[in-house]
Amino acid sequence: MWLLSVQVVVYKMAGNHEEGKEQLVVDKLVLHDTQFVKKHLDDFMMKVLKSEGYEESNLLVVTNFMVTSIAVAAAVCSHFVLKDFKTQQHLMILCIAIWMVCSLILGITERMYGASFSGASYIGFSDPKRMGTAPPFKFICATSTLPKYSQEYMLKMTPSRSRKPLVERNLRYNDYYTSNGQFLKEKFESQVKKAIQELISAKTK
Repeated sequence: MWLLSVQVVVYKMAGNHEEGKEQLVVDKLVLHDTQFVKKHLDDFMMKVLKSEGYEESNLLVVTNFMVTSIAVAAAVCSHFVLKDFKTQQHLMILCIAIWMVCSLILGITERMYGASFSGASYIGFSDPKRMGTAPPFKFICATSTLPKYSQEYMLKMTPSRSRKPLVERNLRYNDYYTSNGQFLKEKFESQVKKAIQELISAKTK
């Protein structure tokens, strides 16, 4: 069974930030470590998106995690802790009410933002003031996967109010490293920028 290493990156519009130097040469041996390769490509993808005006944001993911945790805690408490309904009915009703409110919040949030972000999606918001124009999407969700022992790096981008990725690019990561371990950053950067432009073009059609 293939094991998937999943990394989802979230961005919001931001100004220019000074970035550290990219790791342009890596040990040839670690090119067989898909977890390392994926992290290396993900980190550079983040830098490209930041250079395009998007910065990582985890607010919705953290909020989703907290609401989900509260709902689970309330459900567990009402089912396993509060067993005597006659003497603890008020606490049981409270736990059920908390669970229902949390479920309602999650449902409304998913309807508002479209893309599922239940612990696996990071959503980045755009800032029209920084762009100087109205952005094509209020936010985007960038996701990448790289199966273990595979060379197929899958990049997906999902726009606002969409449950499915609008852009998918299947990239062989060996195409972005030379035989001596040098990272071809311009080549990979062009693929990330093409994905962003494809996302914008799909919106304007």
